[in-house]
Amino acid sequence: MARQGRGMALLVLVAFGLVAVASATEYPVADGWKIPPTTTYYSDWLADKSFVPGDVLVFEYTAGSHSVLEVTKSKYDTCDTTSPISSHVAGSDKITLGKAGTYYYLCGVPGHCDANQKITITVDAAAAPVGAPSTNSTGTPKASPKAAPAPAKPPSGSASGLHAGGALVLSVVMVFVASLVL
Repeated sequence: MARQGRGMALLVLVAFGLVAVASATEYPVADGWKIPPTTTYYSDWLADKSFVPGDVLVFEYTAGSHSVLEVTKSKYDTCDTTSPISSHVAGSDKITLGKAGTYYYLCGVPGHCDANQKITITVDAAAAPVGAPSTNSTGTPKASPKAAPAPAKPPSGSASGLHAGGALVLSVVMVFVASLVL
């Protein structure tokens, strides 16, 4: 009987590890990172999205024509590009979202932020249970997603690939520790 309990404990630990591997989603930002054609371009894209820690934003643009700066709220509000939290200029920038909170991104090319090339991302503490509606920052339920984003296969060595690999290693370590304890 004790043997069955050990097996069940190992199964639960492996399941938690696999959920961590499968939970990250890549989100290509809008239809490319660009000066928006409308004032609601980025807010329209965000309307049916919910982000959790580990999700990855993908900013696609021609290198040299734009940049992605993570800034504080006050710098976001005033389009201040000095001393950003982080700066990305590659043209295919993958940014893994951290802990729950609000993140502010803008283009650092002069005039682009003033033309509304900026986006606010809110990361929820955890994903809602299956079937539960997600909510926006005011607590109002969001509309059901029009279509689930197609997860892109990360290139070898990408940040999201390392994230998934880290979760897999964590799963293996948890199974090993559980086998020692049980």
